[in-house]
Amino acid sequence: MEAECSLLSGRLKDPDFLWALVFLLAKKLLLVVFVARRRVSGAIGLHNTPALFKPINSSRHKMPKAPAFTPKPALEKIGLAVRKDIRDKYESEKEELEATISQLLGVTFHVEINANEVLPYNPANSNASVGAMFKRYVDGFITALKGYLDKFGDEGKTHFNDAVTKSELTLNVNELGDKVKT
Repeated sequence: MEAECSLLSGRLKDPDFLWALVFLLAKKLLLVVFVARRRVSGAIGLHNTPALFKPINSSRHKMPKAPAFTPKPALEKIGLAVRKDIRDKYESEKEELEATISQLLGVTFHVEINANEVLPYNPANSNASVGAMFKRYVDGFITALKGYLDKFGDEGKTHFNDAVTKSELTLNVNELGDKVKT
């Protein structure tokens, strides 16, 4: 008995054995469900089968369609507290962020964020710092750019600069909404 336990404990560390075990358990579970379905439908007739085993094919069980994306209008005016937050936490560091991107790419790069267009999508009850959110978007771009340049080097930098002709990072609303591939 001890020899069998030590043999089994050794095999539990083998990933191939674990995957085979998971596969067999899943297969056994599916077989049990299939047998149970056969017994229920055979014993009382398919029309009396519990809802768990009935196929769903009626029109009332279709998934509802997502509502069409309608862009929200841009704000005409931003509140004083939000403007101060943007100025203190984003605009004060904007030049440094642009310099970092420009230094990484070897070309002058600009960052443009239209707060009036983006802010209507911020939840009304959100107390998140808008300026810090804008800065995190740009920091995320810089982190991804560093990863790209680490992976592809100078050749990747050349291809990036050839593809990005405007040398500008913008944050705005995509008119396609959820239909756009990300």
